[in-house]
Amino acid sequence: VARLIDMAEGILPQVVVDTFRERPIVSKRISETTVDHIVRRELGDVIAKFDPEPVSVNPISQLHDAWLRGGREVHLRVRRPGVSRALRADARILSTIATPLEQFVPFFTEAHPVGFLQLATRQTMEEVDLRNQALNAVELALALESMEIDLVRIPHPIPGLSTRHALVVERLEGKPLVESTASIDIHAAVSSYAAATVEAALARGVFHADLLSEHLVVTPDAKLGIISCGTLGRFDIETRRGALLYLTSFFTGDFGGQVEAMDSLGAVPPEVDKAELVKDLSEAENLSFSALMSGGPDGITNALRDAVGILLDHKVRPPLEAVLFVRNVFSFNRFAQHFDPEANAVALLMPTVQRLPQIAV
Repeated sequence: VARLIDMAEGILPQVVVDTFRERPIVSKRISETTVDHIVRRELGDVIAKFDPEPVSVNPISQLHDAWLRGGREVHLRVRRPGVSRALRADARILSTIATPLEQFVPFFTEAHPVGFLQLATRQTMEEVDLRNQALNAVELALALESMEIDLVRIPHPIPGLSTRHALVVERLEGKPLVESTASIDIHAAVSSYAAATVEAALARGVFHADLLSEHLVVTPDAKLGIISCGTLGRFDIETRRGALLYLTSFFTGDFGGQVEAMDSLGAVPPEVDKAELVKDLSEAENLSFSALMSGGPDGITNALRDAVGILLDHKVRPPLEAVLFVRNVFSFNRFAQHFDPEANAVALLMPTVQRLPQIAV
């Protein structure tokens, strides 16, 4: 939950996000003995050996290099023992806190913490069943393949080797992104990220909804590899059309179009004064196109934060899938700044934005 709050800039009150960032959660490694026990219980003797040094560690699971009987190189992911029970307990505690806050404290009423908690709980409970990760990887890979996007590599799950607690996928050679910034073209990386999170959503109705640096590697042929597909967002056709209209309107400064898009998604209650909402959006300095283009690394963050604040003030409540999608834009900004702290995410996204009218929905 702390990890999701850290990514909720512009969605939750900034003071909440900053507080969690000041106290980062560091996941402890699952012991080699525990990993071995899980593997033998879940998969029998198909794994000949695994590297005790994990490739990555997160609050839900842990990834290892491994070898099947016969020598095939694979990746092995194991679920952290007790994590499902712990997440349910966290959700009960947080809902007990969030419900009265939303009902009685105006500051939190506007932020709708119960809705965010529902989103966080759904995302994490989906991620803890590693069979979902296998299905997500296949679904996202098929979407990108159908779009003829060759910038992203997603390892395929090995048939018959996925359970709730353990998952085996083909080995994806590469170095962690955080160690490989010098060996990858930033424009190719940006295009890859945008393809998996923005273009796939609008063109095929699925998108990676939790793409962090820890999920990414750089392959020997300088492609971007995605080693974890814990959560996918899914759009139906109407949501895709609304999201496309909103993005096009956002990057062209068409505030009326933005409100129309949100209304088509059922996010604008009947009692909302749409003309007043358009007026407030148009008067927000950070939402002007010139501010977006000249705002430097914080331009898109400031714009989306102001937009979300205005929407909350007007009681606009976008669907949870749309929140996942918008959150990806904040994640993209942090991704771009990983390569260049002065990068302007809007400028980097412009090639994708220019293709928006051509994306079939």
